Amino acid sequence: MSYGLGFFELFQLAEDFGAEPLPIVNCGLHCQFAAWDQHGKDDLAYLDAYVQDALDLVEFACGDATTTWGRVRAEMGHPQPFGVKMIQIGNENWGEDFLWNFDTIAQAVKAKWPQIEVIGSAGGGVDNDGWRLAMKHYAGRSDFTLDEHYYQPADWFYRNASRYDAYDRKGPRIFVGEYASFDRVNGKARICFDNALGEAALMTGFERNCDVVVKAAFAPMFMRCVEGTKKFFNDRKYSSEAWSGAMLWFDGLDVIGRSSYYVQKMFALNRPDVIVPHAQDVPQTREGVFAVCGLDRAKGEIVVKVVNPGAARKLTLDFAAALPAGKVSVETLACDDLYAENSLAESGKVMPMSATVAFAGGKTLEHELPAHSLAVLRLTVR
Repeated sequence: MSYGLGFFELFQLAEDFGAEPLPIVNCGLHCQFAAWDQHGKDDLAYLDAYVQDALDLVEFACGDATTTWGRVRAEMGHPQPFGVKMIQIGNENWGEDFLWNFDTIAQAVKAKWPQIEVIGSAGGGVDNDGWRLAMKHYAGRSDFTLDEHYYQPADWFYRNASRYDAYDRKGPRIFVGEYASFDRVNGKARICFDNALGEAALMTGFERNCDVVVKAAFAPMFMRCVEGTKKFFNDRKYSSEAWSGAMLWFDGLDVIGRSSYYVQKMFALNRPDVIVPHAQDVPQTREGVFAVCGLDRAKGEIVVKVVNPGAARKLTLDFAAALPAGKVSVETLACDDLYAENSLAESGKVMPMSATVAFAGGKTLEHELPAHSLAVLRLTVR
């Protein structure tokens, strides 16, 4: 339900944020989780309307004021094009009909607007029949990007930290458009710090394989809680807008960031622009350390992200060349209790801490990793 928020408002919001909007248009199929009433390759006349709808939206976003929909945008108060660079066709759709519809709409968009990146759907999950069909259909098509979604237990996230290491570099690029971790205990969803660490472990794989994973978006972002309840997540009730995996919870009085929020923030504010290969086997379980190393060339700093789901341990970093003595900035998100979580009642259970430690110089850096932690280290190299 949009509650009156349309594409115009989406584009304005992105413009205010300095962000790139990704509008998603209907592919001619219902939400396949809810209904199977569909229009596909046997109903081309019906599909024409969806082709035109996608073309009209791109014209509304990118056309000048002499075009039909560019003029509409100008009359709404935004004479300059929004300059949208990408569009997605379908959301969590799959199957032969979807792939036919997607190809038809995508070809029409690219024919008129070749500069627009077109993104498709790999279905409502991964490693299932719909996902396999999409990957087979777009094998060898590195000019397309497919949207993968997964909501899985923490152990799945740990096991899949190396998921993209073996992806076909000639196949479609990946947009992880929705991901969040939760576990089910006695039939109820449980969301805690362990889930956030699992997400962080998988994100080291996103970053390490950024030639394949070209976009990623945690979902969902916001959840409105029933006002007047101040209990922990597992005991409270939520309004109909609730989506319990959200990283920001709010009611009429307060807003808090779950542990997943701080994981996202730490990754977002510490993005290298070059990945530095390092010799380490990626664990398949939580009994190991998940790491990714990069270089922030503008600041002249090595950026290391390390996820340690288990007991406290020593991290040893070996460099190819000796580095000068200096200081290492360290930000750590840790908690003794893996099942702890921030809530509107107790908002400070899992919070990042910052520190600076001395580095004597040389080819080796050692650092003590707390139990159950995500650490981001930044070390100056010039």
